[in-house]
Amino acid sequence: MVAFAIGLWNDRIIEGNRLVDVVAFACGGSVLAQGMDPYRVHPLTECESAAHAFGLAWPPGALTLPAPLPPFALAPFALASRLAPFAVVAWSWVGLNLVAVAVAAGLLRRRLPALPPLTLGALLVVATLPVGILYGQFTGVVLLALVACGDLLARGAPRRAAAAGAIALLQPHVGLAPLVALFVLVPRTRLTIAGCLVALGAISLWPHPALAFEYLTVLGAHARANLPDFSQYSVPSILALAHAPATIALATGTVVYVAAIGAAVVAARAIAQRAGRPEAIPWIAAAIGTLAAPHLHLQQLACVLPGIALAFDAGGGGAFALVALGAFAIPWARFALSVAGAFASGGAALAIALPFSRRAAAYAATAAITLTFALMVVFVHSARITAEPALPAVAGNPLAEVPWSQTMLRMDGALHAAAIVVRTPTWLAMVACLVLIASVAIRGRPPRR
Repeated sequence: MVAFAIGLWNDRIIEGNRLVDVVAFACGGSVLAQGMDPYRVHPLTECESAAHAFGLAWPPGALTLPAPLPPFALAPFALASRLAPFAVVAWSWVGLNLVAVAVAAGLLRRRLPALPPLTLGALLVVATLPVGILYGQFTGVVLLALVACGDLLARGAPRRAAAAGAIALLQPHVGLAPLVALFVLVPRTRLTIAGCLVALGAISLWPHPALAFEYLTVLGAHARANLPDFSQYSVPSILALAHAPATIALATGTVVYVAAIGAAVVAARAIAQRAGRPEAIPWIAAAIGTLAAPHLHLQQLACVLPGIALAFDAGGGGAFALVALGAFAIPWARFALSVAGAFASGGAALAIALPFSRRAAAYAATAAITLTFALMVVFVHSARITAEPALPAVAGNPLAEVPWSQTMLRMDGALHAAAIVVRTPTWLAMVACLVLIASVAIRGRPPRR
């Protein structure tokens, strides 16, 4: 399973995308450390272009990848840029995320006895390595923060659980729902949560207060720019596919997210009480909140896994729950880009189902490989690849989202129909996972079929 996932690393189709996100984050931190604006095209572009000198692959041309993180999330990269060379920072970050996933696996194994180690390991590997860690994302760190939050809460340490949960705010739309659930349902966490928010706010305001307010603008601009991105799974991205205006799509997504946080608190309370599992509070809330987030990339779906796995465990398992778990964890849109990906999906399905039934595992692997190859064929035949002139030069020094939006629109023009098809299995799995959580919250068990 690991060999198949690592095989994607050297696939020539995606070779140019290695570590692009950590390049943006590290450059954002470096720019911040120099007292400049990390959200603007310059000097972010110059820093990212210099990544070639360190052997980090990067798309050709003058593409600027934004660093749409709050200032407190860029602060560690700002500090690291002063202490170590660029390449050391980037690869150390990848190593940290790998270790974080391994520690999260150990904590989840202790809390989820109904999931065999092979199944749990396969779910985590396939959901984090090819789509998050490969790009240098926050996947491992945020996942561990959520898992540790639930584990500490179950061990009777609510204040430490709240502090761990606050780390998940490195991805604000992932960490917000579990913190709200803790604040509402666990009174002993309230003072710690308030203190963490004050600390993060102080870090963001010092030494450049204007950046904290500019970040609010960046949030909206980045969400708008990513509406046509084929790795988006949010409600606004679905509405954009239906040709809804961007303003309406984003406003609707925000309303859905706020409503989902309320529903997350209710469902987390119900499952925690019914199953006697305090860890359900942050895990279920994170699952529902993340799935309803107005900006949802493929790599952030890994943070939903603890909540779905707990629903599987608390509800007594079952075929529906296992299929929902497996189909959700496999990154179909990414694996459909290469032959190696097709076999990786089969390896993942085999490992997930094998501890339960050898025959079912063989069927699952065959179905996964067949589906991935089918998606690949549709993707290739529906993509419209044409020779187009270079993007126009960006005037002045706007937010990095301006050229990024142009890139996303051009990509959408070539991959619009193909991107809908390759995302469909994950969208269906997301719905199945929400049904699973709702069923366990209401009836105490997953659907029979």
